[in-house]
Amino acid sequence: LFIPLLVFSLLAALCALHANKNVHFALAGILTGLACLCRPVILYFPPMLVLVALAGLLRRKLNIRLLGLALYLTCFYLTLSPWAYRNWRELGTPVFTSTNTGMVLATSVMPRHGKLFGFDLQKNYMPPEDRHILDLPELERNQALKELAINHLISHPQEIPRETLLKTMYFLSPFDWEIMGHLEGVFNPWFVLVSLLAALALARMGWNPGRVLTVAIPFYFAA
Repeated sequence: LFIPLLVFSLLAALCALHANKNVHFALAGILTGLACLCRPVILYFPPMLVLVALAGLLRRKLNIRLLGLALYLTCFYLTLSPWAYRNWRELGTPVFTSTNTGMVLATSVMPRHGKLFGFDLQKNYMPPEDRHILDLPELERNQALKELAINHLISHPQEIPRETLLKTMYFLSPFDWEIMGHLEGVFNPWFVLVSLLAALALARMGWNPGRVLTVAIPFYFAA
């Protein structure tokens, strides 16, 4: 559901940019909130988009009312609020995303075999002194995994350039060493072809706020 919701939220945001109607701002906020409930990675995009729009307002390049931007953010967070309320009732904290962010961070800086991302940490892949973390309550486990990952980065800064390169290849998928079942790595021609066609299209098309908004999504994910 994430991809179609994200696409329709961008369409509503583009309509809001062009038509400057409150209904479009509200719809964009609701759809982005629903997309965020599918994949929390999009959580920071709406406030960043509002900041960019405000910069355009200050430079008089966009004819957008502040009320529309406020409505967009309000509808976005209201859509997330039932989930945050549920977490407040269950966990004692109004978490707007998930309690798996620590696991994601830990596996991204300590990948299995030094190159396999996307797998949850298992006790047999952790030092004995850290295995108790996986037995902690949900929120405590999440925070402990974040601290474990940060401490690992501080202790092993030499791994950052190599892991950054691996994550970039993993994100763009010119080579695949997980999903297609080849742990030694295999060339993935379809992602390369799509990437080349996308780069060619971006180079040929004219630029306007709508196209900048669309192109910003993959760069946001990569960041």
